[in-house]
Amino acid sequence: MAGVGFIPPCPGTWASLASLPILYFMGLISTDLFIWLPILIILTIFVGFLSSWYESQLEKHDAPHIVLDEFAGMLTTWLFYPNTKIIFLLIQFALFRFFDITKIWPASTIDREMRNGWGVILDDVISGLYAGFAFLIVQKLIFA
Repeated sequence: MAGVGFIPPCPGTWASLASLPILYFMGLISTDLFIWLPILIILTIFVGFLSSWYESQLEKHDAPHIVLDEFAGMLTTWLFYPNTKIIFLLIQFALFRFFDITKIWPASTIDREMRNGWGVILDDVISGLYAGFAFLIVQKLIFA
């Protein structure tokens, strides 16, 4: 994501934050799940292969400057309630960062046991699923 992964500290947080304008503009194009879900699937597969290859080159697992996985996690979260409301995007960001940092099972197991590019991407997609469900609850309780 254009060098965001090299911004210290916490490149994952910066990458997640950099995802917000992209998601905002995606919402302006369409909020139809059937347009964006295939893109998430293709992105997940692409990042899994790319991360696996890159890790073999670096001989390092989950290099901090690899941040496309953060975008995939944010996209996963956003797909639960695709929108362009800034407050919703910020809540989705906060929830995704919470779940990505805490790595609640099975994300923790995947992150720890899958020592390849698939572990890099899948723990973020799972964190995005948790964040998406949590956002739906927050949205219903606070904004309904």
